[in-house]
Amino acid sequence: MVDDPPVPHDRKRLVIIVVGLLIALNLGILAVHETQTNDQQVALPSAILNTVPVCGNVLIAQDAIGATLAAGYRGELTLDGVALPLDEYDSIALTQNEILWRPGPGKTFTQIQPGDHSMLITFEPTDPKLARQSHAFSCAFKVS
Repeated sequence: MVDDPPVPHDRKRLVIIVVGLLIALNLGILAVHETQTNDQQVALPSAILNTVPVCGNVLIAQDAIGATLAAGYRGELTLDGVALPLDEYDSIALTQNEILWRPGPGKTFTQIQPGDHSMLITFEPTDPKLARQSHAFSCAFKVS
């Protein structure tokens, strides 16, 4: 029986493979970290049932922002200090107590730029018997 001769180790090739695997691992860890969402719930006023996105979470530049309001409330949105006109809201969502706004052509913003942002939700009761006192809730989020 003849033994095969030992295969010489190519150190350069081994180093390249190890470095490549380390880079891939680091990129994977970075990608997971950048896409993590905030699982901690922010205490919302009773008039706001939920926000889109959830405060502290990440969304895509073309995603909608807004909130679902409790019955008997109406609201408006401000993005980074700029009031978003009511005629730009999703008209179907408005009939379901949702104030949703999506960037696009012909709107105040064509897209929401990557980075940190603040959405202000101003809301008030629709019942004329109740005091017409507006309330506001601020929600921070990030766009990737």
